[in-house]
Amino acid sequence: MRTDLEWITGFRRELSRVPNEVAEQAWTEFNRRLNTTTENGRPVLPGAPRWGSRRLRLLAGMTLAALALLASFVLPAGSGGAEPAAADAARRVARVAQARRAEPAPRPGQYLYESWDDRQSMLFVPKSGLQSFTFMERMTIERWVGVDGSGLSIASAAQAEFPTSADRQAWVAAGSPDLGIGDGQDRTRYGPEELWYPDVASLPTDPETLLEVLEQRQVIGGPDGDWETFNIVEELLHGSYSSPDLRAGLFEVVANLSGVEFVGRIHDGLRRPGIAVAYTHAGVRRELIFDPRTSELLGRNQVIVDPSEVGLDLDAEPVPGIYGLAGEAGSIAYSATYRVRGIAESMGTRPASAR
Repeated sequence: MRTDLEWITGFRRELSRVPNEVAEQAWTEFNRRLNTTTENGRPVLPGAPRWGSRRLRLLAGMTLAALALLASFVLPAGSGGAEPAAADAARRVARVAQARRAEPAPRPGQYLYESWDDRQSMLFVPKSGLQSFTFMERMTIERWVGVDGSGLSIASAAQAEFPTSADRQAWVAAGSPDLGIGDGQDRTRYGPEELWYPDVASLPTDPETLLEVLEQRQVIGGPDGDWETFNIVEELLHGSYSSPDLRAGLFEVVANLSGVEFVGRIHDGLRRPGIAVAYTHAGVRRELIFDPRTSELLGRNQVIVDPSEVGLDLDAEPVPGIYGLAGEAGSIAYSATYRVRGIAESMGTRPASAR
């Protein structure tokens, strides 16, 4: 495997063939993705030291990322994997995952516990002649799932927030209608096999074999396509208790999926720093945010890329009602921020780390 320096040296031959306008486009996109600021005309990551040897390492790393991004503009599409920067990020996280200490999976009588913050953007279309508006539905969810598929889900009382004062004013002008949000805690118990608990112990860890199993939809059903395989990987990373080798294999699968994009440095809903990769399909970009130090999934976003592909045409006077996955390009239609994950000794009790 080539080192970063060898990769850069070999790639310089390709750079000489790149038109200036393409290089400029790649650099602009690189800055946008990493949300850079500038110092004396040079890109610097927010909060990063602006002096010393650490900055030299930072700029070297940014150079490599910029070259990898430029490769996605230069190399032909469908070259057999994620865009280079995304594949590199996924493989780095795979190595971190494989180095983690293996933890025991839940036993019969124990429960996989998770808690997360759930945030969904909704579009309210009132009767004709009134202005549509957006509101956010927020809640915190706790879930216990046993190996037999039984469990418990507790959702806090949902809260509605308006992203702008104009949205609130439109709500008032429409007569402050009911937004369909409950006013109390939702507590639901499930019997055996009513919740999804995948048995991943027998899954192969070799990336190529694992990809074949996922593509055959043997673990989770669904339509064909790399975009759906990407979604299945997310479900397995979030909804199962997988071994370090399997987690590493899942990240390698992501690196080998055509169409996976590199989002870059990003913060989740709790302002924890991470890196993200994404897949865009049907007008929505699904972003997965990982902690590069631990490989843990911090959260996921669904970002509207092309509102016309999502299916709601406001110019056609849609039927009054409440719509999800609707908004302007670049808006986050849904996000989940994962707080705590662990094994609970009984339904309704929390792991020690969650207390």
